[in-house]
Amino acid sequence: EFGFRQAMELASRLEQAAVILPITVVLGDKVIEVRPRGCTKGAAVVRVASGVGKKALCVSAGDDQTDEEMFEALPAGSIALHVGAQPSRASLRVGTVSEVRSFLAALAGT
Repeated sequence: EFGFRQAMELASRLEQAAVILPITVVLGDKVIEVRPRGCTKGAAVVRVASGVGKKALCVSAGDDQTDEEMFEALPAGSIALHVGAQPSRASLRVGTVSEVRSFLAALAGT
């Protein structure tokens, strides 16, 4: 498939650039993440959660391997929701993005 070949070529070039630039290249499901070196979804969760207080409910949803660090970093009592059938650290699982929306609407009471 042409799109897949293009994506792999881009990923290869980005990984070469990462040798001299302070970036990390992470291949996900139909996505190539480029982020500052040392910056992870897990670190972002820790930072956000530390600023919202203990009474806030943290809810996280994701569908690929790059979201696993986020699920692992959630504080106790949070909701981790994995979309799809792949193995995951998330405590809950749904099949589609539409189901995530329905879950969030139910959680919000709307």
